[in-house]
Amino acid sequence: MDEENDNDIETPVEEGVEAVTETPEEDVEAAIEEGVEVLETLCEQEQGKDEAADPIPVPEPKPDKPQADAREHQRYLINWRAAIIHGGAEEKSTFYGRAHDISVDGASFCSDYSIQFTGAVVLLLALPALNAGQKEQILEIRCKIVYCRLSRQLFRVGLKFLGFKGEEKKVLEARINNRVTL
Repeated sequence: MDEENDNDIETPVEEGVEAVTETPEEDVEAAIEEGVEVLETLCEQEQGKDEAADPIPVPEPKPDKPQADAREHQRYLINWRAAIIHGGAEEKSTFYGRAHDISVDGASFCSDYSIQFTGAVVLLLALPALNAGQKEQILEIRCKIVYCRLSRQLFRVGLKFLGFKGEEKKVLEARINNRVTL
């Protein structure tokens, strides 16, 4: 049996569980703004650091192992800073980690925590700067959590994109079209 399969524990998100209350739009916006500020601060702190010193290692794909893939679109390997935000300003949960791979309709996110929420969450995705001296661009994407599984020492969270803010989908598509295919 494959070593990676021995360490993978599938934890499906419960279907049919309704959210208890709706979060007011102002609370969600405040939570997103706070998450963006924290993510920008983390990006600035790490700008001069070597990527090898990153506290959250991203598992490398094994090219000799065929992967079961339910996605319709091509995946692209990335290692971008990201955060998942659930809830509003009063009952907000924010999880920081790294986006591991991405397609035009979803992404996987690596975290130290098992993240299992029903309903929409917000993914803050920090696109690396294209040129020296520029800041990372942070995209705000509404998502649904599809799965959460333990893979080696991290939890991998599968996200399906539900909506983008403004023209951010075009920005993301342009950026991932230049990535290496898995």
